Amino acid sequence: MKDTAAAASRHAAWRWTGAPLLVTGVALAMWSAALAGAGGSWLGGATLSSLELTVLRWVAELVGYPTDTAGILTSGGSMANLGGLAAARERAPERDGFRVYVSTEAHYSIAKAARVLGIPAGHVVTVAVDGEQRMRVDALAGELARARDQGIGPGVVCATAGAAATSTTRRGCSTGCVPPS
Repeated sequence: MKDTAAAASRHAAWRWTGAPLLVTGVALAMWSAALAGAGGSWLGGATLSSLELTVLRWVAELVGYPTDTAGILTSGGSMANLGGLAAARERAPERDGFRVYVSTEAHYSIAKAARVLGIPAGHVVTVAVDGEQRMRVDALAGELARARDQGIGPGVVCATAGAAATSTTRRGCSTGCVPPS
């Protein structure tokens, strides 16, 4: 057995795991591992559930939302995009024709989440960006009008605060305002 384990270690078949980039992320990852809670139920993970509710309240206060705003903490952006799209599709009055509108600079995980949810690739609509990589409001309004004229709906707009390919971020909403029709 010892020889087998030693032989396996020479083949460098190791798993890669992305590490947190900030010292606070490292500290929180260690704290989370130390708690080793099973978050499947309140009794199994009361400490982690309480911590999550506290952090959500802090974030709500930080961005000016009511303190009773609901939410969840996820392991990262891919899971957050999957959860967000699932929630949007669930709230849609009908699922036929459900569209996902993204900019050309959107993170690949949005299209991946759509595939996981069974949303056809043709229903992920790419919207043009301006010279600063922001979704063009006029192009979005045009896509929404085209869908409405064809009797297609409902949909969700995935706005980003930057561009994944260039690692840029900006303050405020990049899509501006598209009036309801």
